[in-house]
Amino acid sequence: MKNPDATLFEEWMFLAKVDPELFEARRRRAIAEFLESSGSQRAIGEALQREIDFEIRRAHNPLAGLQAVAKMMCEQLTFLGEELNALRDVLSSLQRVSQPERRANDRASHTGLERRLPATR
Repeated sequence: MKNPDATLFEEWMFLAKVDPELFEARRRRAIAEFLESSGSQRAIGEALQREIDFEIRRAHNPLAGLQAVAKMMCEQLTFLGEELNALRDVLSSLQRVSQPERRANDRASHTGLERRLPATR
């Protein structure tokens, strides 16, 4: 049994070769339908699609357009990775700062001094 995604890709590829104008019209309609269903993220999606369309128009051929869009995607993934690492660093710092207070509360609870230390919850 053939993968439905592969079949769909082949259909789009065939349409692009046989009738590029119809391909483009259907591509735009599919994108518009997706953006309409994206709720509160619609404006972000529309802005991103404008950037993608600009890069595709600016490219001198389809391969160059694909490379430009792939570069955009890689840059965004790199940015997201850097942001994730920054969040991990902040979380790690917060955990280090809160550990001494937890240890003090743990010792106090074992010695009956828990009323003297501030609550951490």
